[in-house]
Amino acid sequence: MSQQQLAHQAQIDRTYVSQLERGLANPSLSVLIALTISLKIPLKSLIDKDK
Repeated sequence: MSQQQLAHQAQIDRTYVSQLERGLANPSLSVLIALTISLKIPLKSLIDKDK
């Protein structure tokens, strides 16, 4: 999935997705939830440091 597709599905800006990928931004809980819904993954998989 491209950044543009993810951003569109999660209803966030593509540049923000880029910042998240590069570790330049810290997402809010609502953004994390939107991303997990868009990616169809559990929230734990984004925040679990062991993975």
